[in-house]
Amino acid sequence: MGADGPSTSQVVRYGPWCVRSDIALHGLPQASTRDEADVIVLRGQVAVPGDADESCWDDGTEDAAPTLLVFRRGSSHVVQFPAEGVLVSIDAHTPRRITYDARAMTQGTDLGHVLVDQVLPRCLAAWSDHLVMHAAGVQKDGYAWLVAGPSGRGKTTLALDLAERGWTLLGDDAVALSPDARGVRVQRLRGGTRAYGSAWSKSWRPHAHDEDEPVAHLSGVITLLPRSEGALHVERLRGVEAAMALVGSAFRLDPADPSRPAGELEVVQHAPPAGVYAVAVPHGQDGRDELVAWLESAAARAREADVA
Repeated sequence: MGADGPSTSQVVRYGPWCVRSDIALHGLPQASTRDEADVIVLRGQVAVPGDADESCWDDGTEDAAPTLLVFRRGSSHVVQFPAEGVLVSIDAHTPRRITYDARAMTQGTDLGHVLVDQVLPRCLAAWSDHLVMHAAGVQKDGYAWLVAGPSGRGKTTLALDLAERGWTLLGDDAVALSPDARGVRVQRLRGGTRAYGSAWSKSWRPHAHDEDEPVAHLSGVITLLPRSEGALHVERLRGVEAAMALVGSAFRLDPADPSRPAGELEVVQHAPPAGVYAVAVPHGQDGRDELVAWLESAAARAREADVA
């Protein structure tokens, strides 16, 4: 394959970006093929990573690791899929090389999941003024709440519970935050939610969802703690603890880099008006129902206070 890249490609919107990819990126709205791409995603074999020029593309070496190239305006990152691995790692000697777990990531939908929910959020955080949070987001009447926490804490489940009660889904895994004249705008990155099933290969197929972009501003944030055996526990975080709840849930291209992107620092300076909360949810549906009731009550109070 030469410098012209793949013969067929998909052109989609990812938040503020136009992305051209030869890998299907499910859950992203189509963009005009006439739009200039902010990001280009290519799939193949790469012998020597690091150059932004597509001439470094080399699919002639079958022994090389299968690689994804993510290009953007003079910068490139090489994402490798080794035979084994556990989490994202960044080589200290080549900080532009990122290694992801390749177990079971063999089908197109799974590879698309890694791109949309792991690679692109980190690139957006590094290459723009957005703070990109590992969080589910919902909004009602323009007031957005984020549900943060490690994978497996129930972000998607809670977001779906709220969607069934009339909230609009902004995302179940990643959302982008950016300050504007009204506060902090919450932007949807991927529509729909991921479907869960018994087969891992079917676990990342997103449900269809309205792709219209709602305008919403950050009202409150809850961070999910490990599930509890007792009653619902809600603790409001303030000051540094509240800021760290935001920063700690942010996607970073290089977690070992102590510097903070400008967008991250700017967003943290805008405290969510309804507050930041650490929440321990009891096990079972009853526990989730308690949290949904609490969140809807807190959201209603915040809207009333803003209108007043």
